[in-house]
Amino acid sequence: DNSGNATFPANVTCSGTATGFGGGKILQVVQHEFTTGQFSTTSNSYVDVTGFTQAITPTAASSKIFAMLNPHIQSNPDGTYNAGTSVLLARSVNGGSYSTIAASNLQVYMTSTGVRYQDGFLNMNILDSPSYSLGNAITYKVQTKTTDANVTGRINVSSGGETNKASRLILIEVGA
Repeated sequence: DNSGNATFPANVTCSGTATGFGGGKILQVVQHEFTTGQFSTTSNSYVDVTGFTQAITPTAASSKIFAMLNPHIQSNPDGTYNAGTSVLLARSVNGGSYSTIAASNLQVYMTSTGVRYQDGFLNMNILDSPSYSLGNAITYKVQTKTTDANVTGRINVSSGGETNKASRLILIEVGA
């Protein structure tokens, strides 16, 4: 019609790229499931969780990346009442230096100084707005640390040689 609108009485197939429909379209989804076993540390500085990275190469300019990190973590104090295990998500564009985009902590207080533990899932959801050029890979990595050297922090808690819970990192490219 003369209004500039098109009306279709039935389904429509588009063989090209649909444009002009506004932002917020999901352009791609990638997932990393961390199943390589349990990672442990007593470091009170952030260390890389070996094997827990995921890259995404945006297919459009000015996209945002919705990162959903769901790590299964444990804090295990030894001779202390307080224990904390922190998790951090960092991002690198095209092989450059990493920048922190989010961090969270599982903190526990024990009523005795015997060896005990607390574990659970942290849920971190971040809408990241990285600056990149088309063709650049954006790599996300997970790091962890503990509150002090008397605390063991774990990702993917194991028992009896079997990993009980898988940690995941899902990256979703959202069109501008």
